[in-house]
Amino acid sequence: MNTVEEYINPCRRRIVTRYNSLPEEKQKQIENIDKLPKDKIYLKPIKRKRKPEIHEGTIFAVKLPEDVFFFGKVICLNHNLPNIDKSFFVVFFFRHGSRSLDNYPTKLTKDNILIGPMMFGDGLWRNGTCYTVGFQPLTRYERKVNYGFYKHNILGGGKVIDVNGKLLKKEPIYLDFCAYTTIHGIESDFRREIIIDPSLISDVE
Repeated sequence: MNTVEEYINPCRRRIVTRYNSLPEEKQKQIENIDKLPKDKIYLKPIKRKRKPEIHEGTIFAVKLPEDVFFFGKVICLNHNLPNIDKSFFVVFFFRHGSRSLDNYPTKLTKDNILIGPMMFGDGLWRNGTCYTVGFQPLTRYERKVNYGFYKHNILGGGKVIDVNGKLLKKEPIYLDFCAYTTIHGIESDFRREIIIDPSLISDVE
């Protein structure tokens, strides 16, 4: 049964619309993500880096419980997002899993983006959650990728803004909340994507 809400922000609307399009079995699995045992959802640490050097174009890995690596890329270091520390940056994850840290993609395209945009800090490198595996200068597409953030207004409503905090008149293709991404947020997002498309894991060699 479809969820009906009187008011819904664009991020929430997208989540609900996608959820409602799924078979009931997958809906139940998504609802129960937070009930999964730790060893079924927690990201595995790779290697701590006390003073990570992170640039636009940095490619990094995270390790899922299935011992599969997924890779992300930093596409923006400089932003003017409200209430977001300047040390945080924007990342996207590739639709690409691997058993090896050496087998990673380098260029984001409209066909290989899995998750994003997300706001990361270097603390995820210092605690070992993220590990840099390479670097590739940003492509023209990566510099122009159509993304934005939804900034909620405590008094009601909100607005969609770009990475410079400017109001967007149209919803971007990729949209997320204007907030830091926690480890739990990364874990939940990956688990949801794997529930929706199990081949993300099953097809990894």
